[in-house]
Amino acid sequence: MISEMDSSQITENIEKLISGKTDEIFIKKEDFMIFREIWLNHPKKNSLIGTANHYGEVSYQYKSID
Repeated sequence: MISEMDSSQITENIEKLISGKTDEIFIKKEDFMIFREIWLNHPKKNSLIGTANHYGEVSYQYKSID
């Protein structure tokens, strides 16, 4: 399987989510392992809340836990 997003695109999407420029991001099954690596190392990882969708896609929203 070919990944549709690279790590820089995923990082950019996460930062847009945290900054409020977008309300939600979608991660396809093919991109999940790249996303997971970035997510595990992100200082706000506990504020990125994922919801499983159809076909292995996961949607993430930012919920501040200050």
